Amino acid sequence: MTAPPIVLHARPTRRQLVRLRLRLFLRNPVLLLSSTGLLAGAPVLRLFWPGISDRPWPQAFNFYFVLLPVVALVFLAIWTFFGLNHPATRAYLRDGADYAFSEDGLATSAAMGESKARWEIFDEAVEFPESFVIRIGYMQHFLPKADFAAGDEERLRSLLRERLGRRARMMRNW
Repeated sequence: MTAPPIVLHARPTRRQLVRLRLRLFLRNPVLLLSSTGLLAGAPVLRLFWPGISDRPWPQAFNFYFVLLPVVALVFLAIWTFFGLNHPATRAYLRDGADYAFSEDGLATSAAMGESKARWEIFDEAVEFPESFVIRIGYMQHFLPKADFAAGDEERLRSLLRERLGRRARMMRNW
């Protein structure tokens, strides 16, 4: 006999969505390395300049000590808030979405449409202290833990571990 599906109506707040996007940014090695390079690039270049060139340090480069960290912070802000005003995101924040996790996969229903996804196409599931994030391609599903019924949070955690294996990164000692 199969277990009943885990059903929830997720409706994250804008603040929760921003916090999750920041967390995901800090987990992404490409974005993190790009930002670190922008922040540390000019000071590292200045440090190694005498070994790189016979010429004196160009005074115009001092501008980059200020500019590159500002660019890195702007990049972080743009990435975090990019897409929050998209019609689908606005509808999600306003109306939420219905999720049903079963042995077959995930079924979603929201104002912008419905979809079904089998477990094989899931890229990863990540648990944070206040939510789960399910990634399928470029689509990210944010599931606040406050929206789960009693016991469903643990059932979902077990189901994700069982179906996704190593692609499920569940909470460890937050």
